[in-house]
Amino acid sequence: MEKIKKSYYKEYPILRIFKQDLKEIADLFGKNSEIIADEYKLNNISEIDNINKKEITNIKFTMHEEAKNIYMYLELSERKATIFSRDDDDLYVLGIISKIDSILSKRINKKLDLLASNWIVLPSILVYIIARYSIEFMEIKIQTIIFSLFSFILYIALAIWGYKVKTKKYSLIYLFDSPAPGFIERNKDNIILSIISAILGGIITTIFQR
Repeated sequence: MEKIKKSYYKEYPILRIFKQDLKEIADLFGKNSEIIADEYKLNNISEIDNINKKEITNIKFTMHEEAKNIYMYLELSERKATIFSRDDDDLYVLGIISKIDSILSKRINKKLDLLASNWIVLPSILVYIIARYSIEFMEIKIQTIIFSLFSFILYIALAIWGYKVKTKKYSLIYLFDSPAPGFIERNKDNIILSIISAILGGIITTIFQR
């Protein structure tokens, strides 16, 4: 009797990767791994410095050791960000995947992923419904109507922009090291949430004021 092996597969949200991340990932894959960056096949990760670009959108690391029955890859591209292993029960491979996952998790662009998510359209629909209800059944000023419509258009624009980001540049790899984060970078998620909350609060308050 032989246990049937299952593969390991994971997709990541929108990523923004830096050069030092690539070098750490390459070290985990090992010297015998295959590296393809855009249209270049690299003998080692240090050759990425020879690519005369500030950023690329496609890179793939592949480890294939038939004697050990190991086949895994990490693919970061315009359309997706995935990691795959032929065997989800290999502790050595799972250890590598865990370390790679730790690197990539720090580079998830939460802001872009939020804007690119499907449910970003929901607030647009709610604002539109509230505005229509208010216009038909309540005494409101023309400024409120304009403000509500503007908010609706803004949400639709953000949804379209997010979709374009998700489908055109899902993974973006910067060929330079990550700069030290400033105050805004460290607190950008809280700032964005505060702005969105303020806008939604202002819209709801304005609509229901007679």
